[in-house]
Amino acid sequence: VIVIGQSKGGEAALLLTNYMRSAVTIALVPSCYAFQGLPAEFTLESFTNRKSSWSFQGKELPYIKFYFDREIVKEIMAGNYCTCYEASIEKNGNEDAFLRVDGYTGKILLISEENDRYWPSRAMSEQLVKRSGNRENMRHISMKLDGHYLMNYEESAGEIVKYLEEYLAGKR
Repeated sequence: VIVIGQSKGGEAALLLTNYMRSAVTIALVPSCYAFQGLPAEFTLESFTNRKSSWSFQGKELPYIKFYFDREIVKEIMAGNYCTCYEASIEKNGNEDAFLRVDGYTGKILLISEENDRYWPSRAMSEQLVKRSGNRENMRHISMKLDGHYLMNYEESAGEIVKYLEEYLAGKR
């Protein structure tokens, strides 16, 4: 089984390493934390009903609550969401929300974006590798593409195919 996810899906793919067996997990522009769930509408009021993005067996998984102030709202209005995530980690940090992959026996490919304006995927991917006791099974590639949605690019898709080919060649 190969699990692949992008953005919040990358967060989910990394969480799944604790709940299911897979040979490979590929997380594109992932987070290193589980964050508060995103509301259907982006208004300040919609963020007051806080709950985790994820649950298991009906129980919320630990998460980091969003933090806002005037500067962060200005950044969001300008299309830069990174400040919100960075401030949320700093102000509302919850170590239990860190996405631990230490017990995972499969391979992990992290592909982050240096120019990611949604969340700091490169820094968060670096934290995943740095803090993991499973580094020998991880590879992090940081790309210089424009945006957050790496599945739209041949370069990132090519890195995934190359990684899977290397993995399959090692299995023969």
